[in-house]
Amino acid sequence: VYARLRGAHGFVGVIGFGAHDPANADRIVERLPALATFGSIIGSLIASGLEARHRQADARATIAATIAAGAFTPFFQPIVELYMGRVVGYEALSRFTDGGRPDLVFALAARSGLGLELEAATIQAATAASAVLPPDAHLSLNVSPAMILSGGLPALLAGHARPFVLEITEHVVVEDYAALKAGIKALGPDVRMA
Repeated sequence: VYARLRGAHGFVGVIGFGAHDPANADRIVERLPALATFGSIIGSLIASGLEARHRQADARATIAATIAAGAFTPFFQPIVELYMGRVVGYEALSRFTDGGRPDLVFALAARSGLGLELEAATIQAATAASAVLPPDAHLSLNVSPAMILSGGLPALLAGHARPFVLEITEHVVVEDYAALKAGIKALGPDVRMA
């Protein structure tokens, strides 16, 4: 006998009851109303956790597919020195092919455990695409504190002659300023901060 587990947004699973002995099977049939009630109670207790796990799994699959397909494009916003009116650099901004807001997509990636992977993929795309920009213009990249602390940033910036300026994203709370400062220092003198 299977009893459905109902959550706030519909059925989230089933719970099964069985018997090897036909005499016990008759007892299960006699207790069907009680088993259905039991399934309802269990469902109400575990449904929110199951639904959260399903949402997280769906989010992770969506972000993983976005990374695998490269479903984002770097755009370059000019940075103009006002006194002379000349372009001195470009800020790399990521736009997603599904039209998702970048702040929401990056937040979803972080919640699903793929924040650094998405960030690395978009940085790699931006640095590669920046080859078409004037060589003397710097490239400004938005990076999270976690990316700086991960130690993976030097490899993403290696091999590019262009000067880089890193802007720490304002969407994430900095938990340890001393560690962040050390991580920034480890990037070397050629990487500037904004």
